[in-house]
Amino acid sequence: MFHPENPWLVLFPLILGLALRLLALTSLRQTPYFDFLLWDERIYHDWAMKIADGTFSSEAVYEFSPLPAYLTALVYRLFSPDVVYVRYMNILFGTGACGLVYGIGRRIGGGRVGLVAGLLTAVYEPLVFYSIVPLKTTLGVFFFAIAVLLFLHCLERPAWKSLLFLGAASGLLLNVRPNALPMIAVLPLILLWVQRHRHAVRKAVVIFGLFLVGFGIAVSPFVIRNLKAADRFALTTSQAGFNLYLGNHLHSPDPYYRPVPFAVTSPFAQGVQFTIEASRREGRRLSPKEASRYWTGEVFDLANEQPKAFFTKLFHKALVLFNRFEAGDHYDIGFLQREAGFMNVFLPGLALVFPLGFAGLILAVFKKSKPAASLLVLFLLYAATLVLFFTNARYRLPLLIILIPYAALLLVEVVQNFSPDASRARPPKLINGETRSFPSRNNESAKKKFHRIARKLRPLLPVFALVAAGTALELLPVRGTADTTAYYNTHAIVLNAAGRTEEAVRYWKASSQMEGGFSDFANLSLAGYSASAGRVWEARQWLEKISSGSYAEAQKLVFLGDLAVREMRFGDAAELYRASLAVNSGLLMPRSRLIALFEAFNPMLAPAEREKKEYIESFYREARGNR
Repeated sequence: MFHPENPWLVLFPLILGLALRLLALTSLRQTPYFDFLLWDERIYHDWAMKIADGTFSSEAVYEFSPLPAYLTALVYRLFSPDVVYVRYMNILFGTGACGLVYGIGRRIGGGRVGLVAGLLTAVYEPLVFYSIVPLKTTLGVFFFAIAVLLFLHCLERPAWKSLLFLGAASGLLLNVRPNALPMIAVLPLILLWVQRHRHAVRKAVVIFGLFLVGFGIAVSPFVIRNLKAADRFALTTSQAGFNLYLGNHLHSPDPYYRPVPFAVTSPFAQGVQFTIEASRREGRRLSPKEASRYWTGEVFDLANEQPKAFFTKLFHKALVLFNRFEAGDHYDIGFLQREAGFMNVFLPGLALVFPLGFAGLILAVFKKSKPAASLLVLFLLYAATLVLFFTNARYRLPLLIILIPYAALLLVEVVQNFSPDASRARPPKLINGETRSFPSRNNESAKKKFHRIARKLRPLLPVFALVAAGTALELLPVRGTADTTAYYNTHAIVLNAAGRTEEAVRYWKASSQMEGGFSDFANLSLAGYSASAGRVWEARQWLEKISSGSYAEAQKLVFLGDLAVREMRFGDAAELYRASLAVNSGLLMPRSRLIALFEAFNPMLAPAEREKKEYIESFYREARGNR
């Protein structure tokens, strides 16, 4: 029989986690998703290939978190530029996270809690899923877990090695998840506060200094590269401003990410078009840093001009942070369950873990646990960045590194409350030289039995109340939580790429009929499908579903312009292309087609448009050098 404090018990969650992730990968291999790279996956794959073959160069601050790209490049150099090796790498990081959460649970509640926490991490469905896709999600979870584990160690005993490693882990985490910066900034402050009675001021300065040394070592390669490439200090990526605007603009009342008319949704071009739009509004060319500052200012202006709408949206964003709906920006596990048999196996998700973790964490704080209070601060700071920007399943996944151990702590304490103890089987007592036994509980009256059970349940009333509150919180109806149009569209794109066009059309039509947040992209796709089949009248019907002011309006106008060219209505086509550029001036294709029309029918207008095109292309050239 294993002792619960035996450190070798970590092997159980490690082996289970690895086995489940390998089974999930094997199941995913049978689906069209396995060979199709989605948006961010394609960016990091292309970027890593350039790093690996030595062709990457840039004169701008990183647009995307750099550490995943360099790790992927290392994998490509060691093996080959095949994305399957990135999947294996993520499986290793995901399995490692199971061991790290075991360590976190062990520190807050002992071996039993550690084992349950590790096993929950091993079987937690989103963690299993994101370990088999080539996104940076699992890497972020891994470094988040390392930082939390080292932080707990430093709370108890701030050894110099632990402080150095905590700083280094925090620096690496920052280069995977830049929104972790506020949380990272308070780590040494919490350590100083907890240790204030044990160390002199000089010792406290040493603690802070060691953390900064470790942090500096981890971030210095990226900071130095930014200084050399862009001639300015930059600790994080350059896209904070436009992401802040995307998370808070009022074009859509939904609390999730929703696109805007003047920029496409593709991450390949979105950031560039935000910079172009900011430059157009300011009347001068802006750098990415200046553009980021501009969009941050726009968010402050929104809050000042429409405070009720702005703060209502923030409130709804706070609610969706805890909602059981697993909003994704790439994948939906539900769709993959239709394709991958293994993903149909029941595995726990947020609906189960959040109420337990929420209750466990709050109860531990009320019991005046310093680790729990400290982790609650970290939890709230990281959560606040999601509310300020936007939440989806993979962005909030690091929060489970804190919730899962406290869910395990709660489960262990509840089980122990009902487990047999010494008082249940009292030994015989010697009275007047005779051995007398106490009456068996089998002979207890019903009234005594009721009171005994009531005494057992009374300490659990706060547990039940908090679990019920957490469950109610995650079930609150919030706008947008039932919108699956984005996943229907993505699934259709993957099916279409795999040659399953008829199936893809069915999903696009379903998305269109839902009239949800991303239905207009389905309408565009269906219009393209109809036009390619020669049914122009049907294509127009799909385009008519896209209203003026929609984020797809510019693409709709381009499509109508192409139809006008097909019908030899060249004047109408030129006006439609101009109208699309008035909505999104960063589009290149309609500008090229407008130039072609001018060269054919009005050559005097062509030079001005060519000059504008050259100006717009310069933004893209600058951005392409950055990945």
